[in-house]
Amino acid sequence: GTLPVMYHCCKQLCCCFVGLFEGLDSCPYCNEPRYDSHGHPCATFHYLPLILCLKALFADKKTCKQLLYRMHYKSNPGKISDIFDSLHYQRFQGCNVRIEDVVFDHLFFNQDTDITIGLSADSVCSFKNCKLTC
Repeated sequence: GTLPVMYHCCKQLCCCFVGLFEGLDSCPYCNEPRYDSHGHPCATFHYLPLILCLKALFADKKTCKQLLYRMHYKSNPGKISDIFDSLHYQRFQGCNVRIEDVVFDHLFFNQDTDITIGLSADSVCSFKNCKLTC
């Protein structure tokens, strides 16, 4: 199965002790201790890495077949029945992947196993200090 990754976080939810904060023993915002008197973290945040979740989905035969939906989908010109009919999707399809100024050799939506992921956060943040943690 897919196991979550555990991160230590401030018990007041000010920050997660990763990156620049990884070596700290107290919160840089509220000074709450990272560990209790027994050396255990005062609070933890559990995270399921996206790549591990996607691998688990492709490992299941039934789910894998469903994930290949995009590969078999046939678009009807002039009719939008699916996200794959949208102009935005079609503009990217077959174009080289580009991140900022770096253009990669691989193409968007070129492989049968490519997945389109939509994200809607709606101002949700796991920690109080969203400017620095989200």
